Amino acid sequence: APAISPAAPGGAEVDYTLSVSYSGWTANTAGSFTVGELRPYLVDTLEADHGWTAGLPGDTATTGKWVRGDPIGTSSSGEEVNPEIDATPAPGVNAFMTGNGGGSAGNDDVDNGVTTLLSPRFDLSGVQAARLSYQRWYALMTSLDDSFDIALSSDGGARWTPPSSGTTHPNDSTPVSHA
Repeated sequence: APAISPAAPGGAEVDYTLSVSYSGWTANTAGSFTVGELRPYLVDTLEADHGWTAGLPGDTATTGKWVRGDPIGTSSSGEEVNPEIDATPAPGVNAFMTGNGGGSAGNDDVDNGVTTLLSPRFDLSGVQAARLSYQRWYALMTSLDDSFDIALSSDGGARWTPPSSGTTHPNDSTPVSHA
């Protein structure tokens, strides 16, 4: 019978198939479960600069470029568009956001192109079960013509995998996680 090694890393995903047989009848059910809990490898509250790159050659946005700082809140018709308070636990205040000039809600829109936020490279060679988790605020208050795309690379940027794209506007702080 298969066994789970006591050395299995916290957060490892185990796939299984349960087979039940009785008097010539057999039913199979597949599933999975997580062993233990994930242990944080790195936590970046964005209070210190750890080498993120805001903007890349080829970015074409004329407004709403990525910046790191203490968010300046904006609203539209009484609805919060850019939050004043970020998701970092107190006493932290910094976040990455587009624009951050304050004023009207549209001032920090990404307009006329794209803007890129690139993380520093993380060496996960000794990590068996990696997961990226973050909070995202995405507001699309007018026409549905923008998207919020995320891509991951495991080879230094030669190839990118798009685990998610946001085109809806929950207009709220949304926890996001990618395995």
